[in-house]
Amino acid sequence: MRIVWLGHATVWIASHFHGKRMHILTDPIFTGVPPFVKRLTKLPIEPENLPGVDIVVISHAHRDHLDIDSIQKIQKLFPEVTVHLPSGMGEFARDEGLENAVIQEWWTITEYAGTKIHFLPAKHWSRMGLTDMNQYHWGSYAFEFENIRIYFGGDTGFSKHFSEIGKRFAQGFSATILPIGAFKPRWFMEPAHIGPKEALEASSILHSSLILPVHWGTFALGDDLPSEAPLYLKKLHSEKKDKLPALRVWTMGEIVDL
Repeated sequence: MRIVWLGHATVWIASHFHGKRMHILTDPIFTGVPPFVKRLTKLPIEPENLPGVDIVVISHAHRDHLDIDSIQKIQKLFPEVTVHLPSGMGEFARDEGLENAVIQEWWTITEYAGTKIHFLPAKHWSRMGLTDMNQYHWGSYAFEFENIRIYFGGDTGFSKHFSEIGKRFAQGFSATILPIGAFKPRWFMEPAHIGPKEALEASSILHSSLILPVHWGTFALGDDLPSEAPLYLKKLHSEKKDKLPALRVWTMGEIVDL
């Protein structure tokens, strides 16, 4: 099992069990956030150099997580790819030419050759244009590969959904991929964005073995500095590391093998 962070909430996950391969890409965005937010760091791996993409999962309809150009590029490179989208996005998918789209409600399970993809709750909101506020739903994901389970938090505030997911997955997660950046100012960001403190609490509730923090250092979307969230996360973790899951603050393009 291999996990590679490509920046922001874009993560490439590759599994190979019993001769069956599965490649999952989360919230792909390869350039800046339209129309004005530029990428702070270079994309570590061009999509053309990815060994494969079988499934794209989208957590919600915000332009830093749902980038049509990036998805369409993946479709051209990997024509058989299936795109998972939250409920309410069926017409959007058709209008944008997103082929092989799967529209999901919370707690939906889709299975591919032994790999289970769970669409799970989150606390967030959605908007792509001027007139579609909260027209589309949002969520998080769990991926089950044999005896390995990975949680992808998407974008979310802290709420009881972590406890609900933790109860459903009482066996725990091998890794939790959780957002930590764009967490300041808290009075504004807290309802929709967990920060480092909440990410640590969520990882414990989810019975995680390893925390992999994302959603930092790629775009300037809050008042926190690009490296502020991971530094604060490491500080908090060091104070209670005996009671917390392991932490790996990775760099973009870094490979984590499970």
